[in-house]
Amino acid sequence: MLLITGASGFVGRALTQRLRAEGRPFRAALRTAGDVDPASVPVGAIDGGTSWETALSGCHTVVH
Repeated sequence: MLLITGASGFVGRALTQRLRAEGRPFRAALRTAGDVDPASVPVGAIDGGTSWETALSGCHTVVH
């Protein structure tokens, strides 16, 4: 499973569209749920206190 940060940005949107078209599984870490994909994981404010546990669970690669 791939975790994509910045999935609602210019490059992130293109990447998620491509992965979806190829049928590749991914998860999008976003500040709020549902901005890109129903399977997105909200992480809230991104700072030193951000909890990444749920977003990273089962992921082997992070694309930032």
